[in-house]
Amino acid sequence: KAKEQEMSEASAKEEYDIADRLQDQIDEFEQKAEAELKLVNSLEDWKSQLEERIRNVKTSFVAQQRADVEKLAYLAMKVQTERETFVETCEGEIKQAKAELANRQREIDENEQGIKSKLCESTAKFETVTRKVDDELLPYTKKLGKLEDSIATVDKAINELEKLLKQRIDQKHSLEEKKSEVTEIIKSIYKRHDMEIERAKDFKERFERKIMVNEEYKEDLSREIEALRIKEQDYEQQLANFDSELSGISKLTKDIRTKLRQEEIELEC
Repeated sequence: KAKEQEMSEASAKEEYDIADRLQDQIDEFEQKAEAELKLVNSLEDWKSQLEERIRNVKTSFVAQQRADVEKLAYLAMKVQTERETFVETCEGEIKQAKAELANRQREIDENEQGIKSKLCESTAKFETVTRKVDDELLPYTKKLGKLEDSIATVDKAINELEKLLKQRIDQKHSLEEKKSEVTEIIKSIYKRHDMEIERAKDFKERFERKIMVNEEYKEDLSREIEALRIKEQDYEQQLANFDSELSGISKLTKDIRTKLRQEEIELEC
């Protein structure tokens, strides 16, 4: 208005040049004001669009977070089910394996006691039979030695006493017949006890072999017990992994729900 008044005054004074410049300045000012007004309106529109986009993004984010929470809840339920199935299966297998190993251990111990008892009996019987044979052979063995000494003495006497040759030869024949009789007695003793000796020896060797087999069973059982211990360790490790995974999922679900509540509060504001 001041400029218009000045222009009017200038016009009145016929200062046309000044009035024209002032008019140009007024027109330029009005154009700038109009441009700034359009810019303000454009900024207002952009602000409205931006606010709408922010609301849409927040709404989409909240919906996505809710979907993620549902997925995590389903995943947690699935992992929990797998964990329960795993625990039920592995615990059943381990319990059954322990029971079987305990039964086998008990059977091996019982068999070992029986085998050791039989071995002791067989060994004692073998020693008894051996002593019995030795006792029966002892007098005949001594007698055989004496007869052999007598034969040697007779042989020497034959060489020294030719005049007694016939008598000594007869005596030798008599002694040899006695020797044969004693030899036959010894053979009959061996023959009479031969099967008993072999049977006692077989029993002894048989139970010695059973002892060796039982030791092998014990070694196999020890290896299976060690394998079961390793399986138990693996089961405990997998169970810990399941628990850790469930804990992580629970924490992540809690964090997302907390953040979701904050976003809903901000969206309402």
